[in-house]
Amino acid sequence: MSQTNDREKIAGVTIYEEDFYASKETTEEFLQILAFRLSQEWYGINVAKIKVINKVQPITYLPFAPASIAGIINFRGDMVSVTDLKRILGLPDSEMTETARLVVVESGPCATALLVDQIDEIITVPVSQIYPKLETIAPQTAEYIEAGCKSGKKLLGILNVERILLWKKESI
Repeated sequence: MSQTNDREKIAGVTIYEEDFYASKETTEEFLQILAFRLSQEWYGINVAKIKVINKVQPITYLPFAPASIAGIINFRGDMVSVTDLKRILGLPDSEMTETARLVVVESGPCATALLVDQIDEIITVPVSQIYPKLETIAPQTAEYIEAGCKSGKKLLGILNVERILLWKKESI
């Protein structure tokens, strides 16, 4: 039986030639997140806030600085503070290893180098798969986490760089 005969049998039904199951172009937004480890927990930072990632270089102790400021480094001729995120987030200290890195972040005129234990990878996450921060996070930590996402079997707390830089500015 031909296709036209089939259509003639379906009386009173409008038939569209458009394929309803054809993929519609979506313009879903994606966010690139740098996943990294602090102690035994996983966190992330929006890649747009990152200036550079370096191996840990000698950190100069800064007297009278808050406990979360590990010191300063010479970054391309500028002095940049090194922020120990573990102290801000209330995580246990651990020995620095070969996998430790400095992640230089900036927002506006403020910048700091975040000391992290290990870089994992840069992941691309659809914005629809980023969820609000969990309500079970301790209040002193929650103010530095803006959202969460999943990367494989890891749950990442996405850090609020502006809040970390604001804390640094308030504490100095």
